This record gives sequence, structure tokens and C-alpha cells, in this order.
Amino acid sequence: MILYKNFVLYVFAFILTFYVTTKSLIPNAGFALVAMVWLMANTIFFIYNRYSLYDSISIIFFLVYLTLIYFFNLNERFSTPAYIHILGSIVFYLILVNFIDSYEQLSKMLLIHIIVVVPILIHMAYISWFQLNSFWLTPDFESGTRFGKNSVGMFIIFCFTYLYGYYRNNNSFFVKVALLFLVFCALYTISRGTLVSLSICIIMFLFISSKKITYVKPILFSMLLFFLAKNILSFDLFDNMMQIKNVGGTHKQEKFIDFTSSGPGSKYGYGQRASHYITIVKKFPNKPIFGHGTESFRRNEGTLAHNDYITILYEYGLVGFLLFIFILFNHFFKLWKIRDKIPNRYVWIGEAQLVQFFIMAFVSLIMTTYISPIFWYHLAISATLVKITKHHVDQKNLSILQ
Repeated sequence: MILYKNFVLYVFAFILTFYVTTKSLIPNAGFALVAMVWLMANTIFFIYNRYSLYDSISIIFFLVYLTLIYFFNLNERFSTPAYIHILGSIVFYLILVNFIDSYEQLSKMLLIHIIVVVPILIHMAYISWFQLNSFWLTPDFESGTRFGKNSVGMFIIFCFTYLYGYYRNNNSFFVKVALLFLVFCALYTISRGTLVSLSICIIMFLFISSKKITYVKPILFSMLLFFLAKNILSFDLFDNMMQIKNVGGTHKQEKFIDFTSSGPGSKYGYGQRASHYITIVKKFPNKPIFGHGTESFRRNEGTLAHNDYITILYEYGLVGFLLFIFILFNHFFKLWKIRDKIPNRYVWIGEAQLVQFFIMAFVSLIMTTYISPIFWYHLAISATLVKITKHHVDQKNLSILQ
């Protein structure tokens, strides 16, 4: 039975990794959905008692609240798909936390993501550069547009963070090469959010990790590379990224690149997001407690807010916003409390998970992620670590007493 449970979890991890493609072999069913269905279909074979739903009372209350808001917007445009996404993602969270019950399972799942994502990205990068002549990594092999660049970048950073955490245990040549490759692919998305997320990851490990010296060298190496590229090769990464973004979704390599020029930056992107803050200031006071309803921002403003905090504050009011913030803080606080109790062999997971919180806090400022299964997967990993560590400590104390 244990072998079958491991098989279910590892197949789930394998399938979910293909989320980075933002595509699927099944029409209207992304790889995240396929992975979730696989996991849910197999939960009927397992019954657990190490985790109480009481530990997820804030999550359940959040779902109940969102359900009530949804019923008041039952026939509104966009509301049903959004609610189905959040319902499925939270159920997915609850199943995962009950399903995983050992450090070994969790560590192998995370390593499977990394091992599988590398060949996928090699294929995507090859097609993007050599066949599409594109200056951005794209999973859209038909039009060559930047379809899903933020989703691609988010999952690349997700994998990079865990591999960077694993680096403290294993700094072999292959791990270093894989890290460099993930950095290259992250930059190749030409996404400012991905670049900032990558920077947050590299910097926060220096503060979070108990092996700080391990993460000093990569930072110094990165600074040296940037200095050499800018001052010797006359290549400014940031300026060139901004120029590529300004060209639009149809450029080809042979039509554009100037490694010595400096572009003005993407003013539209900043302007669009700034307008969403103005929208909140003007319209939030109209319905401050319970908000305007599920997916009302998209209906009323004609666009997503690309910001979880604005979206939840606008659509679910102060009640929903405070619940959301409490869930994030509660998961972070519990993980922070048990970080020193995780066995040394698996400390890298805890440190990577703490860093993920800072990354996700930033990503929530630039994307609508709260209905994404990846967002809840991140929280589930935290809750699972807490559950497993508490059980580990209880077993250790029991053995001492005996």
C-alpha cells in the first residue's frame, strides 16, 4: 500500500511539472487539472488520521465565505469558472496535506519537478530560439507569441527555488549546471516579474539559510557576470529586456536587437497596473465589507487586476482580504516555528519553502494567482512540512520517554 501511495504521488509530481508548458494534450484540461484529477481519484484508497481538518479551519472558512459570495453572483459573467478554479484548488490543498506523510515523499516529489522540467525547458528553448526566431521563451509553438510567459516564469522560479535550496546538500556539477540553465530560462521569458522573483530568491536564501556561506558565492558570481557583461561586452541585460518587450509579440531575431542601446522601458505595463490602484481607491468604498462579487473586477473594468490583493479586496471586501492575509501569515508563522526541528537532511525543503513565501508575496502583487493550483500547492507543501515535523517531534519525544 505504501508503494502504491508513493507511485500515486510521484506520478502526480511528474504530470504537474508539465504546467510549465501552459498547454495540455487534452482540450480544455491543463496539466494541473489532469494531475489534480489523478490525485483525487486515488484518495479513496487511503485513510489518514495524522491531520485534522481543524488545522485547516481558516482555509475551510475562506472557501465557505467565497462560496457565499459566489452564490450572490451565480449568473454573472466569469464568476462560475473562477469559483470552480478556487474550489478545485482548495480541495486539492486539503487532499495533498492529508496524502503526503513523510519527508522522503515530499523531497522526491520536489526533485521530480526539477528533473522533469529541465528537458521540457530545453525543448521549449530550442523551438523558441532556432525555429520561431523568438527573443522570449514561449510554449506557444504556433504563433510564437509570449503566451503564458508569466505562468512559465512563475513555475521556473518555483523549481529553481527548491533546487537552490537543495544546493546546500548537493553542490555537484550537475546541480550547478541545472541551476544555471533555470536562470537562463527565467531570463529568457523576458518577464520583469520573473527577474524580480529570481532576485528575491537568491537574496532571501542568504538571510533564511543556516548555511549562509553556501549562498554568498552565487551572489558574488552573479554580480561579477553582470559587471563584465555591461562594462566589457557593452550588454545591459535590463535595457535590452525592456527594448525586446517594447517591440511587441511579432518580432523576429533578424529584425531586432542592439546590444549597446538603452530602451525607454515599458510604460504601458506600469500605467496599466497603476490604474488598478486608482480603481480600488475610487470604488472600494462603495462595498468595503463584502466586496463587489466574484470576478467583478474583470466584469466591471474589462481586465484582470493582475494583483491578488487588489482582486480580493475589490471582489470579496475586507472580510475576504483579512481571511486571505491570515491564511498566508498563519502558514508562514507555523513553518517558521518548526524550521529548527526539521531533520538536517531535509532542512533544504523548509528553507526553500520560507523563501517561496517571499516570492509568492511578490508574485501576488503582479499576477492573479489565488485561484491557481500552484498557489495552493505552495501552501500545501508548507502545511505538510508542519504536519510531518510535528509528528517527527512527537515520535522523538515518545522514544525518549520509553
